[in-house]
Amino acid sequence: MTLLSLLVWLFLLLFWGQFWRCDQRLDPAAPPLTTFPSVWAMIPARNEAAVIDQSLASLLNQDYPGPLQVVLVDDQSDDDTGTIALQTASRLGKAETLTVLVGRPLPPGWSGKLWALEQGIEWALQNASPVDYWLLTD
Repeated sequence: MTLLSLLVWLFLLLFWGQFWRCDQRLDPAAPPLTTFPSVWAMIPARNEAAVIDQSLASLLNQDYPGPLQVVLVDDQSDDDTGTIALQTASRLGKAETLTVLVGRPLPPGWSGKLWALEQGIEWALQNASPVDYWLLTD
């Protein structure tokens, strides 16, 4: 076993293109962006009142220079998840960035998080301009 390990390391060191060198850098060939793609973040949330303030604040405080919208799907919560989310966005001055949807009951064949994400994406496709990127987060 020791011999096999030694042979593998010798192969990596001698024949694998000096992978360990950290002085190699790629040239920044791409010019800086002048416009930024739109990003819509989808958050499925069920009974997340204890942590939604902190997690949502982290997302809303991103310094992304392009259009960023956040849709939180309150997935049949029986706590104050949706209310706290709206309060958090308002406190941060980002009320226009957040949309809170009340999720519909889970249909047969769906899992909870996927159903909530489906509802958020469906809403965004019907009510918003075209989206460049989706961030599906939890």
